[in-house]
Amino acid sequence: MIYLFSKNQKNDEYAITIREILFLFFIFTYILFLLFPKETLEQKVLKEEKSNDLVLVYIENMIKFDPGNYKLLLHFADISLKEDNFYAVKGVVEMLLRVPDKKAREEAIIIGEKLFKRQYFLLKEQKQKEELLKEYKDTLYEMAIISKDEKLKEDILSYIWAQKDKKEYFKFLKGLAKTNLKWKIKLADYYVAHSKHKTAFELYKEMFEKKGLSYAQKKIIFSKMIDVLIYGSLFEEGTEIVKKSEDLFLKDREISRKIIKFYLFADRAKDARAFVLKR
Repeated sequence: MIYLFSKNQKNDEYAITIREILFLFFIFTYILFLLFPKETLEQKVLKEEKSNDLVLVYIENMIKFDPGNYKLLLHFADISLKEDNFYAVKGVVEMLLRVPDKKAREEAIIIGEKLFKRQYFLLKEQKQKEELLKEYKDTLYEMAIISKDEKLKEDILSYIWAQKDKKEYFKFLKGLAKTNLKWKIKLADYYVAHSKHKTAFELYKEMFEKKGLSYAQKKIIFSKMIDVLIYGSLFEEGTEIVKKSEDLFLKDREISRKIIKFYLFADRAKDARAFVLKR
C-alpha cells in the first residue's frame, strides 16, 4: 500500500491511498459530465421534435443571444412552417437571403419556396393569389436572383405571368438576364415578341460578341439576331456584323441561307452573290 504524507506539523500528518485518489477522480469526472454533458443544449433543441411550441420558445431565446446561428434559424423556420406560422418563416427567410454564408442562403431558398407554394396553392381565388404575390414579390425576386435552380426561376416567372402583371414579369426577367446567358436570350426574345426589334438586336449583338462562347451558342444567338434584323428591317444596322460573321458560318448550310436571305432583303445582291461564290 502506498501512502502520501504531509510535510506539515506532526499533528497534521495524514495518509491517502492511491485507490482513494482514483475513486475521488472518477466521482469528480462524473459530476463534470452531469454538469456539462457531451450534447449541448443547441444539439438537444435541433433534435427535439415532440414539443414544437417548447422548441420555438427555446430557439427564440437562443437566437436573441446568437443571431448568427444559421442552424437554429433554419430549424426555427422549419418548425414554424409545420405550425403554419408563415409570418415567422418569411422573416427568417428574408434575413438569411442576405447573409454571407452560401449554404445558409441555399437552405433559406428551399424553405422560402416551400413557404410560398404552401400558401399559394391553398388559395382558390385569383385576387387572393395576386395579393400574395404582391406581398412576396421582393422575397421571390431575391430567391430567383440568388438561386442556381433553373426550375425554381421558371416557376417563379410562371406565377407572375399567371397574374398577367407584365411590369413585374419584365422586372424579374431583366434581373435574371444578369445571371446567365440563357436568361439574357429570353430577355431578347421578350423584346422581339413585343416588337422592340432594335433593342433585341443590340442585346443579341452584345451576347454574340462576348468572348468564350461555344460555336453552338454563337449559332443560336446569330440565328435569332439575323431573324430580328430581317423582320425589323434593320438592314443598315446589321450589315456590318453579318459581313464579319460570314467566315464563321461559311460551312453551316442553315445559317448560310439566312445570310443570303438577309442580303437579298437588304437589296444587296452583290453581297449575296459574293457570299455564294465564297461558299
